[in-house]
Amino acid sequence: MGSARVGVVDDDPLMLKTYEMLFEHLAIPVAFVASNGPSALEKLRVASTRPNLILVDYRMPLMSGIELMHEIRKTDPGIKIVFSSGDVSVQEEAMKAGGDAFLKKPSRIEEIVDCITCLTCADRAI
Repeated sequence: MGSARVGVVDDDPLMLKTYEMLFEHLAIPVAFVASNGPSALEKLRVASTRPNLILVDYRMPLMSGIELMHEIRKTDPGIKIVFSSGDVSVQEEAMKAGGDAFLKKPSRIEEIVDCITCLTCADRAI
């Protein structure tokens, strides 16, 4: 996973901390963490390390995950967006809207790693 650089956006502080600890343990650089869409957009704008993948909670206050994805893609169309939600009924909508992958919460570590590896390795091959 040498090329992966991630951003994480989730309104649940426990999920943010869990992802941060997981990515640190896996030696995956975290470009930023944010608890809502507007904060994520600001952190992305000023990030010294650009993520190539952002893990986005589907349902958040202030801005939905889909709205956030559309805003990100206006300036950074190449960033992969992985939606996450405990509600699998939103998976089809998330993917039709343009998401690159969907992880059901809670996700197993292997699922997260496989998803990131698949999306970021495909990035390098192009």
